[in-house]
Amino acid sequence: MKNYIESSTHNGIVCEGQKCWPDIRANVIEANRKAGIRLTENSRAHIGGDTFDDIVLKRSHADSKEHQ
Repeated sequence: MKNYIESSTHNGIVCEGQKCWPDIRANVIEANRKAGIRLTENSRAHIGGDTFDDIVLKRSHADSKEHQ
């Protein structure tokens, strides 16, 4: 929860296997070379957000890096 993944050269989050059922919430995942979230081998995931405020705070922090 609440991860910031940017410009990964591979997949941001990978879920593998039949018994993999993670709860992926409130993450900012952008500009990855491959998939942001990859589900393989019959894995399932709940993907969503808890609060929009957490995402906005992380996004504004990322924008400040670009302007330095």
